Amino acid sequence: MKLNLFSCITNSDEKKSEKAYSYDVNKQHGSQALQFIAAISACISGIGFGACETWTSPALPYLKSKKSEFPVSVVQGSWIASLFSLGGIFGYLIYPLLVNRIGRKNSLLLFSLPQIIGWMTTIFAKNYITLYISRVISGIGYCSSLGLLVIYLGEIADKDIRGILLFIIKISYDIGILVVAVAGAFLSYNKMNCVMLTLPIFFLATFLFMPETPYYYLLRGNDKMAIKSLMKLQGFKNSDQVKVEIERMKLATHDENLHKENSLWKLFKHRKHRKALMIALCADITKVFSGYFAILTYTQTIFQYNKSSLDPKYATIIMVVVKIISGLIASQLIDSVGRRILVIFSGIFASISLGIVGTFYYLQYLRVDFLPMISWLPLFGLTCFEVFCAFGVSPMPFVLLGELFPTDVKGPATACVTIITEFLLFIVTFGFEVLNKAEGIYTSFWIYTVCCFIGSITLFFVMPETKGRNLEEIQHILMEKRKSPKTPAL
Repeated sequence: MKLNLFSCITNSDEKKSEKAYSYDVNKQHGSQALQFIAAISACISGIGFGACETWTSPALPYLKSKKSEFPVSVVQGSWIASLFSLGGIFGYLIYPLLVNRIGRKNSLLLFSLPQIIGWMTTIFAKNYITLYISRVISGIGYCSSLGLLVIYLGEIADKDIRGILLFIIKISYDIGILVVAVAGAFLSYNKMNCVMLTLPIFFLATFLFMPETPYYYLLRGNDKMAIKSLMKLQGFKNSDQVKVEIERMKLATHDENLHKENSLWKLFKHRKHRKALMIALCADITKVFSGYFAILTYTQTIFQYNKSSLDPKYATIIMVVVKIISGLIASQLIDSVGRRILVIFSGIFASISLGIVGTFYYLQYLRVDFLPMISWLPLFGLTCFEVFCAFGVSPMPFVLLGELFPTDVKGPATACVTIITEFLLFIVTFGFEVLNKAEGIYTSFWIYTVCCFIGSITLFFVMPETKGRNLEEIQHILMEKRKSPKTPAL
C-alpha cells in the first residue's frame, strides 16, 4: 500500500519519513466546496436547457390563440416543439470536436453564445419560420452544453460525491422547467422570453471564474496545471496532497496520450466501451419512450384534454414543484442506495402512473358519467410519474454517461448516445399530437406505459452497479464477460 502511495518519490530522505508522511496525509482533509460551487455554476446552463426545451408548454397555447401576433397551426406548433431536438443533433456533432481541443470550460462558455442568439431570435420573431430558426439555434447551444456538463462534472468530482454532482444536472433541468412554467403563468409572452434570455447571460458571468478539469490538462500533457486545478478543486495547498490522485488520473488518461487513436474508433473497438454504450443507450431510450420529454413539452396541452376546473398553467406549476422536491429527495439516495435498485423501483411505479393517466383518458373517450368527480386524476398520475422518474428513469442517463466511460472516449460516447436520443425525441415529440388525433391521447399514454416498464427492467439487468466505485473499478466490471453485477445490500 505504501509502495503505491509513494512510488513517485525517489529521494532517500523522503523514503525514511514515509510512515510519518502517510499519517499526516491521511489526517489532513481538503474541501469539496469548490466542486459544488463549480457544479452549480455550470448547471445554470442546465436551467436554461430545461427552460428552453419545455418553453413550448406555455408558449404553444399562446401561439395557437388569437392573441398571438402570428397564430400557428397544430402542425406548425409540432415543428416548433420538435426542431429543438433537430438542433440538438447538430450540437452533439459539434462539441466533441472542441472538448479536447479548447477544454471543457471554454467549450461550455462558447456554446452559451448560440443560447443567447436563440433567445434573442425568439424575442424578435415575427413569424413561425423565425421561431423554427431560433429553436434550431437554441438546440445547438443547449444540447452541446448538456453533453459538456456530463463530462465537466464527472471530471471535477470526487468519487464519493460524483453521483450527487451529476444529479445536479437533473435538478437544474427541473428548475428550468419551473422557471418557464411560472414565467408563462404570470408574465406576458414577450416578458417570459426576456426572462429566459437572462439565464445564459448569468451563466457567462459566473462560470467564467470556475476551474478547468485536471483531466483535460493531463490529456494536453500539462501536469503542472492539472495538479494546480486538482488542488483548487479539493481544497489543498500542498501539491504532495494530490500526488496519489494525479497518478491515478494519469493512468486513466495514459492510453489517450500514448496511442493517440481516434476516439470514435476506440469507442467501438473495445468490448467494454461497446457494452457501456449499449447500457447508456438503453437508459436514454427508456427515458424518451416513457414519454418523459413529450409530457414536459405538451404539459399544458395535456391538462386541457381533461377539462378540469384547475387552470392548466397552475396544474403545470404544481406538477413541476413536486417534481423538483422529489428530485432533491432522490439526490440524497443516489450515492447511498444502489443505482440498479433505484432504476427498477422508479421504472415500475412510473409505468403504473402512466397507466392510470391513460385509463382516465380512455374512460373520458367512453364518456363515463362519474368522470367529472375524478378530473384531478391526470394531475395526480402525471405528478406521481414525475416523482417516480426522479428516483431513476430521469437522472440515470446523466449518471451513467458520467460514470461508464473513461475520459478518452467520453466525448464521442456522449455524442453518440445523445444524437440517437435526440433523433428519437424528435420523432416522439413531433408525433405526439398527431397520434393523439389519430388514435386518442390514451393510446399515447398506454404506449409510454409499456415502454417505461420494459425499458426499466431491461436496464436493471444490463447495467453494472457503479455506486462507490472509481473509473478503473467500473471499467474492470465492464470487461467481465459472464459474471453478472451484484446488487449491494441496503
